[in-house]
Amino acid sequence: MSQFEFEAQNPAGQPIRGSLEAPSADAAAGQLRSLGVNILSLRPLAAVAQRVSLGAVDVEQFNEQLLHVASANLPLERGLDLLAKDMRRGRLRNAVEALSADLRSGQSLEQAVASRQAQFPAIYSKLLDAGVKSGDLVGVLHGFGRHLATVARLRQELWRACAYPLVVLVAFGLLMIFLSYWVLPQYFALVASLVYGSYDFGRLFRGTSALPRTVEIPPLAIAMYWFGRAMPYLLGGLAVAGTATGVAWLLLRSVGRERRWVDAVILRLPLVGGAIRHSYVARWTNALAIAVRSGLDLPRAIDLASQVVALPSFERDGQAMIETLEQGRTLDACPPLKRLPASLPPAIALASSAGNLPQVLSALAVQYEQHADRRTRLIPATIVPALVVLIGLTAGAIVYSLWVPMVRLLQSLTF
Repeated sequence: MSQFEFEAQNPAGQPIRGSLEAPSADAAAGQLRSLGVNILSLRPLAAVAQRVSLGAVDVEQFNEQLLHVASANLPLERGLDLLAKDMRRGRLRNAVEALSADLRSGQSLEQAVASRQAQFPAIYSKLLDAGVKSGDLVGVLHGFGRHLATVARLRQELWRACAYPLVVLVAFGLLMIFLSYWVLPQYFALVASLVYGSYDFGRLFRGTSALPRTVEIPPLAIAMYWFGRAMPYLLGGLAVAGTATGVAWLLLRSVGRERRWVDAVILRLPLVGGAIRHSYVARWTNALAIAVRSGLDLPRAIDLASQVVALPSFERDGQAMIETLEQGRTLDACPPLKRLPASLPPAIALASSAGNLPQVLSALAVQYEQHADRRTRLIPATIVPALVVLIGLTAGAIVYSLWVPMVRLLQSLTF
């Protein structure tokens, strides 16, 4: 027996809420109908209790499976039931089972998804509604799936571009720690033993009068030694800064202000900020193309695209474009935008007048994705050569630090 939560109306029109046990959703619905009530919603209680957010991979997988069901012209509730049986136990299967129960209770697909805003993206139900009303649900699902794949690819490329220089930097820091704590001290101790007969290499740094002038340790060698000694603190500071940033992000996300932080800080960073900004432009344009193709009018499509990105600056740009259209003017007269490219509103206006707006928006989305890719590739292309130069100079300094004192010592003993 399973438990189900229901919302209904009695013959007098008064709302009724509660739960009941039944072997299946159909049996639960039969029990309620036998009582003469009008069922508004019926869903498994376990699914209601587990309204956890679906990850990006889960949403993409669900959209792909729903696309297969819609393409096969199967009843959605029956198709979702079949999908759930093929899935392993987990949050995605729970969500699919709950959606199927909602559809059997009489809710539409967009209503069922909209009631689960904690699980699905906020704009997903609106896209489904537009796809159903336009009779092109398959096209909308296909476009949204491409959008999700594009977002995932851009994120992966951005993380990969930033991760490689970071790994090189950490490896360089560990190398300096090894040299400063194990290699250089032993070498300096060896030089001190040859000069003083003692392994107290601190006397080399103090430069006592008993030390021959020609055997003094070069300042560069001493600097390399102390630089390596300071490296644990530098790496520790980097780790603390990364941890603090992650904690701050979680705190901002808990109060719904993380987008403002991205808008005000992340997008202004050199190199990385430019790549992220172009990535958001590609997402906005791609979402606009999906919304227009689903049959939404241009102001609603612009509003939906702004909700997809959900950054204050993009929302302001979208609102400026909507206000321009509501005033009866074309987007050629749109005021200057902050984040979106200045060429985008005239391009939309021209495509609207030519009647090929979906095709133009799709082409622009691909163009902006390519811009984001180029910006992303610029990150390692700029940082890695700088790190290579740094490592090369450090290696030369280390060789100099090890070689020069020994040569000077041999020269002092020879002459």
